[in-house]
Amino acid sequence: MDMQNDFDRLLFFEHARKTAEANYIKNPLDAENLTRWGGALLELSQFQNVQDSKSMIRGNCFCLGD
Repeated sequence: MDMQNDFDRLLFFEHARKTAEANYIKNPLDAENLTRWGGALLELSQFQNVQDSKSMIRGNCFCLGD
């Protein structure tokens, strides 16, 4: 049962990340969308090892800085 919940969370936050990324292309200054994107990335980082989590978050922060 716990693995199913983890899988559901993974799918939910991956969808949220992709949606926020698509919305960022349309409106890069939307603070609410950027917050949603960051939250999804933090949740997804929970499913990675420490190094991969840091890389994922740093890589996306770098993209947002452009």
